[in-house]
Amino acid sequence: MPRPSNTDHRREEIVLGMLRTLAEHGYDGASTQRIAHAAGLTPGLIHYHFASKQEVLLALVELLARRARERIEKHRRRAKNDREHLHAFLDGMLQVGAGADPQAVTAWVVVTAEAIREPKVARAVRAVLASWQRESEQLCMPLAKDRRVAAKAAAALVAFVQGCFVQAAVAPDSIPSGSAAPSARALADGLLPGARA
Repeated sequence: MPRPSNTDHRREEIVLGMLRTLAEHGYDGASTQRIAHAAGLTPGLIHYHFASKQEVLLALVELLARRARERIEKHRRRAKNDREHLHAFLDGMLQVGAGADPQAVTAWVVVTAEAIREPKVARAVRAVLASWQRESEQLCMPLAKDRRVAAKAAAALVAFVQGCFVQAAVAPDSIPSGSAAPSARALADGLLPGARA
């Protein structure tokens, strides 16, 4: 496998710096200086690799979506049937323990808040949410009575996940540790006739 270029490596360092900065200071507090400090780089490198702070934020959306995909795939490797595939999707989205990343959850919530104000960010966030919705619906289809039931269940599950993210970022102690994913699985089982064990 070819080695990533120095440019790719630097860009990723900057995006990870943005992630850490967002989690601590929010978007308005994410100055170039703070992002550079969190990335262990000089502010000039930020300007060299990205045209604007918003461009770094858009790259962060891609990184967070890619990390979610990797977590889901890790969980899906163990799935043996349709119900377990859907549960693996939910487990990957709401992972706790070694794979959990509270900073990434907080950064995602900050990104979605910024999407309310900025059309480019809104398009990127909507694309990620739509991909989660499509995947969830595909996973719900074999367990649903029909496409309409699958679509409704998928919408509820994605909304539940997004709500857990917001709650975990704003009031982390309000969700008992390890309870979000089992609650999502129970919700899925309740919404989908074919998922009931």
